[in-house]
Amino acid sequence: MNKIIFTMTILSLFACSNKKNDASDLLSKSRKSDKESPLYVASIESVKAGIDYPTDSPRPEGLVGKKVLLIKSTLANNSARRIIVKDTSSISDSIAGVDYPTDSPVPAGLTGKKILVLGKGSPDQEHRMVINLEKARSGVDFPTDGPGDLNRDFMVWVFGEHKRIALDSIFTIEKAVAGVDFPTDGPADLDRDFYVVTTFGSDGILRNRIP
Repeated sequence: MNKIIFTMTILSLFACSNKKNDASDLLSKSRKSDKESPLYVASIESVKAGIDYPTDSPRPEGLVGKKVLLIKSTLANNSARRIIVKDTSSISDSIAGVDYPTDSPVPAGLTGKKILVLGKGSPDQEHRMVINLEKARSGVDFPTDGPGDLNRDFMVWVFGEHKRIALDSIFTIEKAVAGVDFPTDGPADLDRDFYVVTTFGSDGILRNRIP
């Protein structure tokens, strides 16, 4: 039942997002150098009827206790991407001693970047994820010999060296679930403390472990 509810929630989000939030627009006006202006602004806001679910429907069970990570282009203010996260999520600047050593300068990979903080409590109980967006790259995010009408104009969230996910396909970032993302009868030392990104595509809902 929970899987059915979750699937219906994702489908409703997909429908609303297609109408109101075309993430490919995030790149359409961002031809300037990254040094001139950051590509995005990130914030956390409440779930909204008419955007995240239909106004003539009650709030879906899958959205209870959730908020939205809003990623807006700084150069195309009318376009945004809304990603569902837990209500304990927040946005932070990088912190010396947490995100990088206190006796080192801010790493280049963190300069101008915001951090999505998942979980709540002391720093060692939180998951801090850099919001690292890049323009899609030929031969990496789309084939170099693709057809003329292939979408090449989109943003990618880089979660790691080999984990790149198109921003406009991301629907939720959530804590791993027993029996779904890891076996319920796994050994005691099995890693259960991680997050997944859910995406929706031609193959349905996919759960991508991160980082």
